Amino acid sequence: MIDKLLKYRDNKNTLQETARGLTEDVSAYFSQADSSANNPIAISLAETIFRSVIKHAGTAVANDPATFLGVQDEAEASFVRNMSSTLFSMILDAPGGNISAAFNRDALDRLVKTAIGTVSQYPQLIAGHASHSMQTLISAVSSELMSPAYQLDRSLLPEIVRLIIEKSSENMDLLWPDSDTDAKDHVLMLASKELLSRLLKKTPGGTWHLQLSRDDFKAVMDTALGEIAATPAWLVQKTGEQSPYLGAALESMLNVINHTGAQRINSQNGARLIQAGLRGAALRLEFFNKPPGDKRILERLFSIVLGKLLSDNPAESATAWQFAKGDMLAQVMEVVIDKLSKAQINETSLAQIETVFDSEITAIQSGKAWDLQHFANALQDALQT
Repeated sequence: MIDKLLKYRDNKNTLQETARGLTEDVSAYFSQADSSANNPIAISLAETIFRSVIKHAGTAVANDPATFLGVQDEAEASFVRNMSSTLFSMILDAPGGNISAAFNRDALDRLVKTAIGTVSQYPQLIAGHASHSMQTLISAVSSELMSPAYQLDRSLLPEIVRLIIEKSSENMDLLWPDSDTDAKDHVLMLASKELLSRLLKKTPGGTWHLQLSRDDFKAVMDTALGEIAATPAWLVQKTGEQSPYLGAALESMLNVINHTGAQRINSQNGARLIQAGLRGAALRLEFFNKPPGDKRILERLFSIVLGKLLSDNPAESATAWQFAKGDMLAQVMEVVIDKLSKAQINETSLAQIETVFDSEITAIQSGKAWDLQHFANALQDALQT
C-alpha cells in the first residue's frame, strides 16, 4: 500500500499521516502498564513496525529525495540516496533483528566509506565552486585512500582528504603544475601514499612496533604534508620522478624506534620524534647522507639519542627512567635535531653529540640534577667547535 502511495507526489501528506499514526500507536502501546520497555513482546512489536517503516517508506524517500526532501541538486541527491541506503541496510540487516546492534564501529566505517565514495564521484560536494583541478584532485584522493591496501581507520579518511586539500590550496601551481596529468601524480597524493604505507607497515614476526593514535597519526600527516607543500622538491626530483627522501626519512626513524623503543615509546612521543626528524630532514638534505657501508645520518642520530636514553644497561637504568617519563624523550630529540640542523652534519658532529650525551649521563648517575637548557647549551657549544 505504501509503495503505491509513494508513486504520487500528491499523496506525500498521506504518507506523513501514515507514519505519524504508526508512531502514535506504538507510543500509546508503550504507555500501557503491561507494555513497559522491559516487555520483550512490546520491544519486538516496536522493532517490527519500525523496520517495516524503514523498509518501505524510508527506502522510498531515500530513492526520491527530490520529491520528498526537496533536494534538487544531483550531487546532493546522490549523497542523500547513498547515505540513506547504507544506513537503512545496516538497520534491516542487523543480527537477529536487534536494531541496537546495528550501530557499531563497522557501521561507522561503512557510513564513512559511503560518504567518501560519493565525494569521489561528486567532488563539488565539498569543493563548491573550486577550480576543475581542485575538484579532480578531491575525487582522486577520495577514491585512492579507500583502497583496502592501506587498512586505514575510516575515521581518518576525511581528515587526510582535508589535509591534502588544505595544503594543496596553498601552493597548487607548484604541487600540480600540469592539471591534465593523472591526479595520482599530485605531489601530496604521492606523499600520502608513502606515509600511509610506512606508518601502517607491520614489523616482521609480529614484534612490537609504534602504533599511532588517530590524533597523533593526523599530526604526523599534517607535519609531513606541510613540509612537502612548502618544498615539493623534497619529494619530486627535477626529472619529475619521485624522490626517495620521504621514504628514506621514515624508514630511518621507524627502524630505530621499533627496534629500540619497545613498549617505552608511546604514541604521542613517537609522533613527536617523527615530526622532529621530518622537520630537520626538510631543512637539511645532509641528514640523508650515507657513508659507504654505513647507515644514513638521520638513522645514526636516532640510534645515538634513543640508544643512550633508553639503554637496557642496568648501570644506566636511572637515565632511562628519567627520559622515558612524559614528553622528555621528544623534547631532547627536538633539541638535538634543532642544534644539528644549524651546524655541520657529518660523522664528526655525531661523535660530538655522543660525547655530550655520555657526559650528561655520567652527571645524572653521580646524582646531579639534569636540565634541558643546560644540555642544549652544551650541545651547541660542542657543535660549534
